[in-house]
Amino acid sequence: MVISHEIRDDVVVVKIELAELRAATTTRFKRSVIEVLERCGSVRVVLDMSGMSFIDSSGLGAFLSVLRYITTKGGDLKLACLGDEAEKVVKRVQLHKVIEVCKTVDEAVAAFAEGQEDN
Repeated sequence: MVISHEIRDDVVVVKIELAELRAATTTRFKRSVIEVLERCGSVRVVLDMSGMSFIDSSGLGAFLSVLRYITTKGGDLKLACLGDEAEKVVKRVQLHKVIEVCKTVDEAVAAFAEGQEDN
């Protein structure tokens, strides 16, 4: 798994290069994402999942763990660029009602700006 990040408009975009988010990879996934967030200090986060094609229930739980970490610090999480199969799983369990899913990273970053305008 390769993780990189960039900051765009006070939003941390974390790119996860991982084909499958499953039980065997979730602990490392959560630890790696949280380490990046602790270094950056931002709590407005987009996970760019463009390289991921598969997710199981453990992977869904990992998203919720990252969300819980972020929300306890007053932030929010958005998912971007999910593969078709991964997006189907997210929607099947209605996780998209808890974590906003965007087609692109740009859309996800813009959604944070729109949320600020509403306040």
